[in-house]
Amino acid sequence: MQSTHITGPVTTMAGATDGPAGITCPALTASSGPAALDRTTARQWIETVVRALPGMSPSEAFDAITAYDRIHLMAYDTPADPALLNRYTLRAFEAMIQGDSAIDPYAMYRRISERLRHNDSAYLGRPLRWLSESLARWHREIRLNLLTVSAPDRDTLQQAAILMEADLRAYEGSNQTAFKRRLSTRYRKYLRPLPSTNATTR
Repeated sequence: MQSTHITGPVTTMAGATDGPAGITCPALTASSGPAALDRTTARQWIETVVRALPGMSPSEAFDAITAYDRIHLMAYDTPADPALLNRYTLRAFEAMIQGDSAIDPYAMYRRISERLRHNDSAYLGRPLRWLSESLARWHREIRLNLLTVSAPDRDTLQQAAILMEADLRAYEGSNQTAFKRRLSTRYRKYLRPLPSTNATTR
């Protein structure tokens, strides 16, 4: 099986590449809109992915559905089926909890957050608890990193990006704005080129 190039959102794709299970991803860049991908190609890709998803590993399927979500909207002018997206997101979540390191926890955090913002009850329980525990842990780790002078690693940058988007009143109270300002001052020069792992919202 060839390695996946559908890593995170569609905006990471530039040109046709081999994706999960040898699937070719249509060319799409960060600035591309619906007109950049013709509907016939998009629909063919959607059909191919739907057939291939059951045979993909949890990490491959999770990467694929992030692209699938946006391309489905381009192909049909309607959001992808939440039940299908949830099936493979939650499958990947369980695999990640069991130790599958191929699944990006930051992409998973963003996906779960996005679905909770849409009041998706499928993510209550274990996913919501994991989300809360992860945010608390990353907040502690970032506070320690702010005391160092060394260049941050990828984990630190992903954590900082998530914290700057999150509601931190439970941890920072009225100091939230000042804390986020510190994060911006400390990490903004590193965050600009950081590839996004944020799932497409609807």
